Amino acid sequence: MIKISLNIVVAEYFGKGRIQPQFGFFLVAFDETQNNPVQNAFKKLDMDMMDNPGMLHSLLAFLRDGILKTHQEAKRNGDLSLADHYNQAMPYSLELEDPAPVARNVSRKQLWHFSAAQEYTCVSPEMQDEFLLKYQMPIFEKYGLIAYGCCEDLTNKIKILRKIPNLRRISVSPFANLEKCAEQIGLDYVMSYRPSPADMVSYSLDAERIKRILRRDLEICRGHYFDITLKDVETVECYPDRVSRWVNILKDVLAEI
Repeated sequence: MIKISLNIVVAEYFGKGRIQPQFGFFLVAFDETQNNPVQNAFKKLDMDMMDNPGMLHSLLAFLRDGILKTHQEAKRNGDLSLADHYNQAMPYSLELEDPAPVARNVSRKQLWHFSAAQEYTCVSPEMQDEFLLKYQMPIFEKYGLIAYGCCEDLTNKIKILRKIPNLRRISVSPFANLEKCAEQIGLDYVMSYRPSPADMVSYSLDAERIKRILRRDLEICRGHYFDITLKDVETVECYPDRVSRWVNILKDVLAEI
């Protein structure tokens, strides 16, 4: 929903001429004259934090308001249901109603909501707070529970994420420092441990190597609230049974520890 809303409100914003195209980092992503449009868009985003912060704040505020408006319209029209939970995993919680296929016209407070900041991976915590989190917060406040993070390294961002009052789940991606994340997360949130699919199933399936990695990492997870999410599996090299075999290896390791 948010991605669709972003495209709509950005197009509306530029269409009204509020920001000239050469100053808008999002527009670069749609510029067919760029050899690598997405890369240039993110580069422009990073540069605008330093060179044109006022414009960037204006754009982010516009995006925030557009997303909030779109979500409110969905609520007003009865489009939200208990099937709209989303947290990148099984969206169950003792605090919220379980997913259901026909329970429509629910409020956002009854739902899980997922968000991330992959494009801000190389941005400092202070700049991520200023140029992203403060604009995400009004969106988060409308929902029941928040799951944050995808593939980005959040090792140095957990402190600012604690500002989210309804945060429950934090991604610990293959690029993050698992031990440092576990120390910071403690028992305050669910730690979503995400082993690298390249190590697990994508390029051969070495059971002993997988066990060594899982034993090492799950020892760190011991004593914490955590889930195990194998995601972004781009290939299994035509051996789909690797996934079920990996699950059985994981079960064996969990039984050991």
